[in-house]
Amino acid sequence: MEQVLYSECLQPFEGQLTNPALRETIDQMKAFVAVPTLTLLNWSDSEIAVPLVLEVALPPLGNVDGVDIREKEPVVVVFSTSGYPRIAPKVFTDRLDFPDSVSPHMFLRNDGRPPGFCLVRGGLSAANEWYSNKRISDVLIRVSNWLRDAACGELALNGDSFDPLRLTSYEGTVTYDYDQLAKIVRQSSSLYLNGNFARLQFELKNTKDSFNRTLIQVVPLDKLEAEQAHEAEEGRKSKDDPTRKVLCRGLLIWSESDTPIDRYNVELPKDWDTFKNEFCGQHLIDAEALEQELCRPQSGFYVYVPIIVAIKRPKTVFGFSDAIEFINFELEQKEDPDYPDRMDPGAPLSYSSHVQPLTPAKAAAISGFNYMQEKETLIAGAGALGSKIALHLIKCGARLLIADDDWLLPHNLVRHGLNAAYTFHYKAKAMAREAIRLFPNETVRVTPFAAKADILLQKDLGEVCSRILDFTASGSFQNELIKADIGEGIEVARGYLSDTGQLGILLVEGAGRNPRIDDLQAQLYHHAIQDTQVSAWLRRESELNSKTDLVTVGVGCHSDTTVLSDDIISVHAGIMSGLVKSASQAPPSKEGMVYLNQVSQEPFFQSATARHTFLPVDVMASQNPSDWEIRFSSGIVDLLKAQMRQASPNETGGVLIGCANFKTKTIHVTGLVDAPPDSKADRCCFFRGKEGLAQTVQHITEATGGQIGYIGEWHSHPKGPDAMSGTDTETVTRFKKTYQQEVTPLPVFLLIVTPRAVLPFVF
Repeated sequence: MEQVLYSECLQPFEGQLTNPALRETIDQMKAFVAVPTLTLLNWSDSEIAVPLVLEVALPPLGNVDGVDIREKEPVVVVFSTSGYPRIAPKVFTDRLDFPDSVSPHMFLRNDGRPPGFCLVRGGLSAANEWYSNKRISDVLIRVSNWLRDAACGELALNGDSFDPLRLTSYEGTVTYDYDQLAKIVRQSSSLYLNGNFARLQFELKNTKDSFNRTLIQVVPLDKLEAEQAHEAEEGRKSKDDPTRKVLCRGLLIWSESDTPIDRYNVELPKDWDTFKNEFCGQHLIDAEALEQELCRPQSGFYVYVPIIVAIKRPKTVFGFSDAIEFINFELEQKEDPDYPDRMDPGAPLSYSSHVQPLTPAKAAAISGFNYMQEKETLIAGAGALGSKIALHLIKCGARLLIADDDWLLPHNLVRHGLNAAYTFHYKAKAMAREAIRLFPNETVRVTPFAAKADILLQKDLGEVCSRILDFTASGSFQNELIKADIGEGIEVARGYLSDTGQLGILLVEGAGRNPRIDDLQAQLYHHAIQDTQVSAWLRRESELNSKTDLVTVGVGCHSDTTVLSDDIISVHAGIMSGLVKSASQAPPSKEGMVYLNQVSQEPFFQSATARHTFLPVDVMASQNPSDWEIRFSSGIVDLLKAQMRQASPNETGGVLIGCANFKTKTIHVTGLVDAPPDSKADRCCFFRGKEGLAQTVQHITEATGGQIGYIGEWHSHPKGPDAMSGTDTETVTRFKKTYQQEVTPLPVFLLIVTPRAVLPFVF
């Protein structure tokens, strides 16, 4: 019997091909199939169809499962007359009896036309992109290979999974969590006992560009009245109320049989009769009870009813976690006028595309980085820098506790991670709301704390937090964080901007908070003595802050006079976020890290990141009751002992350099200056000289922008005692009188080194 071709019902194309690329392509097709002419037919007002026959290399032992693929297969190639080659050609089988029910990778039949071949995973837009650097011969070869693979049973890319239907011509989208509905089907969690359907509540989200229904909840039988009350409450709200939700009811139906369906139905029903009696029947689904529920008085269904059909497949559906494929219909409800308890057989159906809601796990998978942890990460400061970093982490699945007591003001929007909808809201609360918008079906991902972050440091953070990230640009909060007893199990990092925003600095503490953020900052400043780039930065900061000897802790954006562009903030935020994420996956490090990200405008916009590592410091308490703590950079204590041994039996000494923080009562010793050549020493005394000392200290102070300088004196007692001598006491008294005359007086810091101890004294 002669096969029936769909192209036989098409009318000849009698127009003129004005598209030169299309004319050239048709000539290439003639050469490919070795025919002198090709017939051009009308496919639509803007498309032409070209029927031709392709040769297929069938398996020598016969087609798998006897599938009816032939050595010569007629196909129809469809071109857009004006959009080609930007719009890729589509290829359809020309056989009306083509075995589409056993062939994955075929689009649905539409308007009585045969199904099309899915040649590129991702649909028509992906096909356009694929064709951008291909020729028509590549398309025809791909179709021929598709047919060969179908004959060999090798169309599925992954033999362990089931390829779902290729759906096109959607009339909207429906959003739900696949795993949630699959669990309902597997557990047969029906609305009624021994039933095969569940009742769903959706929120209708319409815009000028899209039509969406998002699943809000699965409604059990004892919650039907509450569901109706909720819908009524939302319906009473003004249409101008931004909190108003348009709610509707839908259904999920499945087969009570566990028999899997392995055949494809590429012609979905367009009316209720076909849906109930053919489609559901083919998939072993009894839709009788579903129809009764739809027609039940006071059932509360609106005119348009989403109906999700679960089809049990023999293998796990590709891209999902279970062997269930969902087809999403929308019924335009009409009761049969002759039978009030029945649906009108002609009630129309359309179908929608499934959209998986964004979950933290999905966000982590998409971003390629899993930041999902049991405990929260505390982010102190949700300003321009902190908000952007927080959003990066949220989109990796992080659970955050965000502390900020400031509002989002209009000028903040130039650099902030949030948009204008949150103006005059507390930043912390706005960040929490943004997380809810990202993950509407999740429990709380962001806990807001709209108060001073240092209040949280007084709580037992170890119970809820695994990490503290400080982006406050606040010296006051830094001091509180330094002094806070947060326990050794919490990791701490601090990020801020300096150098008018061109330099991003991230300090990452070592294990057990040693080295601490203030240790890292002091050692970074000391590093300027040998690093010209760090020195140049500190010198610039010193010039900008000529009235004080403090480096700007951080560039804040509280004022609308701060000149700093959003792209620079974004670069720093992206770098710091990446570093924080990397640190979260690495084992605890004994070393502390300082990352410097420099943005420059010349010769073009660019950034470069450098890393400096610092070893744990030696920590000692003052011997006298002054509450001061002294923190020695790694190696300094060993160097002091070595110099004592080398000079023994005589005493020796020198000058200590570093910095002091009166708020935290901390002295950081970052280096030594050896005894000047005019110093004198014997077995009982050491008299530190002055030759060249002032110049050496001045060089250090200038190189570090005034951040590192003279901080104290040290000398040895090689024969003891392990205490201050009378001469030491007199020296301290003399120094105290001298220091009190300074504008910013230093503490009097004296260090005594003996064979048995290193003894710091602070007055």
